Parts: sequence; structure tokens; C-alpha cells
Amino acid sequence: MKKWPVGEIRRAERAFSPKYQCFGYYMLGSFIKNVPDEIELIMNTCEEPIVLIQRTENGIFKIVGRYFYENIPKKYQDHRGQYPSPGYQEESWKRGFGMATGFPLRPWIRVPVPCSEEEYHDTRMKEKYKQWASTKCESPIEKRFLDAAISRGMILRPQWWVYTENGNFRLDFAVVSDKVAIEIDGHEFHSSREQRTHDAQRERILQALGWKVIRFTGTEIHANAGRCIDDLINILHGDRKVKSLFDF
Repeated sequence: MKKWPVGEIRRAERAFSPKYQCFGYYMLGSFIKNVPDEIELIMNTCEEPIVLIQRTENGIFKIVGRYFYENIPKKYQDHRGQYPSPGYQEESWKRGFGMATGFPLRPWIRVPVPCSEEEYHDTRMKEKYKQWASTKCESPIEKRFLDAAISRGMILRPQWWVYTENGNFRLDFAVVSDKVAIEIDGHEFHSSREQRTHDAQRERILQALGWKVIRFTGTEIHANAGRCIDDLINILHGDRKVKSLFDF
């Protein structure tokens, strides 16, 4: 380990090295198998995966911060993760120097350490989908519905557009592969008389194009979003098994 100047704060993190097939620590951009006993004791007694450690004038190491990946200050965030994107060709990765850490700066990655490259990328895709889909929701009740669907591994495309000769319609959610439109009738959304008339006309047009329209009220989603998703799954199971999260 590089000489540790007095007063310097270093970010320490548990890590696993695929090259050496052992656990150690990630510090200063490198995998370190052996650290001073004081550092190892600090890491073993902290629940948080990331610890900021400072060396004092009398040579003692003290904790100045303990963090999870979601709340670590930007100054101490780290871009490095376990595996590069598919096709990444940097020589250090090709030589097997990549390491499995807690995936710093990527709170949407939560997989066991160590894990396979397939497990890493599968989890990464699922979490990126969740992050993307959440930004598309236009109301808290839609977000609640989406979260319940994701927890059950369902395919939902939020704010999906259907283009027709009679106009273009945006659906709250869609199961595109089955042409199932899901509409959320909240208290503050789609509630006027004119809007209800428009929704009825739109529903008939969609049905003529082969879409099945399923409606849920904001009240029932708020009361039990999971039950609403279970009802949706039962409807879809009438024709086939629910597809995996990324079959769209």
C-alpha cells in the first residue's frame, strides 16, 4: 500500500478480485489484498461498505465518514464498477484486473459480491429500466402502480403512443407485446366530463385496432397496488405466461 501522508483521507471499500479469486480492499484505484491491521479492523466493524479513513499525526487511523453507495458525497464517489459494458476493450480489463466492488456511483446496481458477468449485466439492465420508467410517470399514483408492477417482474411501457388515422393516443401504460392498454383514472387526472367522453371514444378506437383496455382507479391503486397488478397478471395469463422484463 502506498505511503499514507499524515492528514490524508482515503476512501476504503471491500472488494473481490476475479484475477486473484480473493477478497480484499479497493483503495486509490487499486485492489489491495493486505492492509494494516488497524484498517482491516475498521472495515470489519463498519456496516457501511465505504469508509473514509484519515491518518492522524500520531499514526492512528480514524474514521471520518461511513457511507452506503446511495449517500456518499460526490467528492468521494468512484466511477469504477465490476464489469465494463459489453464489448469494452481496455487492456487492463482484458488482462483480468477488473474487480467486483459494490459498484460505486451506481446505486442502481445491487448484486452479490462476487457475481458472474451475466448476473451483473442482467441486474444492471433491470435497474436501468426501473430508473428510466420511473421518470416517465406523470403522477404519484402512476409511480405507485409502476413500482408494484416492477416488483413482480412485469413489462410495462409508460406513456406509450398509439398512432391511428383518427388521432394519436398516449396510454398511461402498455404491455406492447399483447396490445394491452392500461389506463389510470386518478382523482386529478382524466376526471372532467369532456375528458371522460374523450376517453370513451379513444377506447373504442383502440379496441377496433385490437387493443384491450384495462382501467384501474387511483383509489384502488392507493389502497392495494399489488392486488391491481395481480389482477392484471391474471388477465394476461388468460392468453399466455407473463413475459420477462425485457421482451419488448
